[in-house]
Amino acid sequence: MNKRGVALIICYMVITVLTILGAAFITRSVSERSVASKYFDSTKAFWLAEGGIQRVLWTISNNPGMSNAALIDKVNSYSNGSFLVESISGTSFKTFTVSSAVSSITRRIQVNADNDWQRKIPGAVYSRGVVQVKFDKRDDAYIDGGVKPGIYSTDEVKSKKVGEGQIVGQPQGILENQPIPETLDAGIWDTFDFNNLREIAKANGTYFSAEGTGEENNPFNKSGKYTLPVVAGQTNGIFFFDAKDGEPLDDDEVDPKNEIKVKLKGASEQMSGIIVVVGDLRIEDTNVYDFLFDGIILVLDDLTIKDGKHGRRIGTNDSDIRIRGAVLSENINPGKKTRKKKATLNIDNATIEYSPESMSSASSRWSIVPGSWREL
Repeated sequence: MNKRGVALIICYMVITVLTILGAAFITRSVSERSVASKYFDSTKAFWLAEGGIQRVLWTISNNPGMSNAALIDKVNSYSNGSFLVESISGTSFKTFTVSSAVSSITRRIQVNADNDWQRKIPGAVYSRGVVQVKFDKRDDAYIDGGVKPGIYSTDEVKSKKVGEGQIVGQPQGILENQPIPETLDAGIWDTFDFNNLREIAKANGTYFSAEGTGEENNPFNKSGKYTLPVVAGQTNGIFFFDAKDGEPLDDDEVDPKNEIKVKLKGASEQMSGIIVVVGDLRIEDTNVYDFLFDGIILVLDDLTIKDGKHGRRIGTNDSDIRIRGAVLSENINPGKKTRKKKATLNIDNATIEYSPESMSSASSRWSIVPGSWREL
């Protein structure tokens, strides 16, 4: 064989090897691109399905009492085909199944959700600090914890009981004070997602901060005090009175100079929902109207509830101030330097009745049950 023939054979062999390597490279590139594309589609489908879960929680929280079928239709109307709510089952304890498909990839997520979180609140009154209670003969005022203690306190309860006023709780009967168990004290405020409550209040137009985004949302005067009369159209939902600068809480710590002072007065109709005050709150009736509230009152410092000398509610023997639900005062700055006295919760001739039903009906907030999330 001459040299020209050998070179030709070698050339063919090199071309064949290069062709095989090129084909393999192209095949690998196409395969990797396909894998990457499928991974992208799978990830996108997953987060769309997760977004559907959050949309279900939001919809149920804002549409209490709606049937499961109506909820499915409502949530799916928001999705524009990005996700599909396949099922919502149960009433007080719900199971959601949401799917989303991108190209040929489908992801399905199922969770259990619960709106019974209000029952974690320990009793009618909860305070980190001193609780001062005063009743007199004018009103049929009382603090009733029902099947739970009437008052939990980390400090002491000072009670002046005259006439019909009383502090009631089970199973121990009349209670002056029930110390807060360490486990309960450590976890009670974790029950409330303050950032979530703040955002809901902003969406509802019931968020107030000294540095609000608009004049209508900046009701505080120069001293940081604000009085809110309960009026038509402003009586239900989550009312969030933020710190002066409107910044989110940092480990529940607030500079005393950044706190606000809020006064709520009675009006022509009942108020219901959740009230959050980053600072001090004072609740009063007026010489014309009572203060009637169903829900939860969360105050991060001192709280005063004072029934003025306006007699009993018309046609009843009840106090002019009646709160059904629960009242909590955290006192984030106990014994702060600006005050000589201890942080307190003052209750003067008011009726406070522990009622999970009132809390649930006033503001149902659904959340995923820990450990229940799973992908199908």
